Amino acid sequence: MSPTPRKIERAFLVVPPTGFYVREGRCQAHLKGFNAFMMRPPIELAQSAAVLERAGVEVRLRDFPMEGLAWADFETEMKAFRPDLLLIATTVPSFRDDIEAATLARKHCPDVITATEGTAVPWVDMKTLETCPALDLVIRKEPELVVEDLAHGKPLAEILGITYRDAAAAGGFATTGERPWIADLDTLPRPARHLIKNHLYLRVDTGR
Repeated sequence: MSPTPRKIERAFLVVPPTGFYVREGRCQAHLKGFNAFMMRPPIELAQSAAVLERAGVEVRLRDFPMEGLAWADFETEMKAFRPDLLLIATTVPSFRDDIEAATLARKHCPDVITATEGTAVPWVDMKTLETCPALDLVIRKEPELVVEDLAHGKPLAEILGITYRDAAAAGGFATTGERPWIADLDTLPRPARHLIKNHLYLRVDTGR
């Protein structure tokens, strides 16, 4: 089924409860077995959250692994918050597990628009949608501008930089044109760090 564009009132941005990973684009790895490691806050999600808040959207952001939360907590929050948009952050080694958040979300919020972004998915956008039938779209580039378009209910066919489920398209998926890089980063609001539990992200050597 193709997602129905509509104005977004509530958005849920998540790092799924699939374990501790370095989630930066240049260096992604599972941290299981490490005696000490430093996790960094999900700034990319916080940046998208800030853009959504600027558009008048109520936003929740959860880093489930860092907050010690599990899939049951994710489902509880989905049922309570009932978002119009779910944005899932993923990595190369974890994406098959991460995108299951879309399946669980659909159980409780059948009309939620489910999207994912991360370094892995632009290169396997069609495969990602095939792998998870509950996932509506893959953000290939500049997620901040994509979520802004989604927030205003822009038709998916007019949103640059996405691949999405479209029952009318050949193969059931459609791809829009490439979105240009953001030329002036100062046009973006500062990341919504007030939505992050900043005290959880400490350096192991200094405790700061």
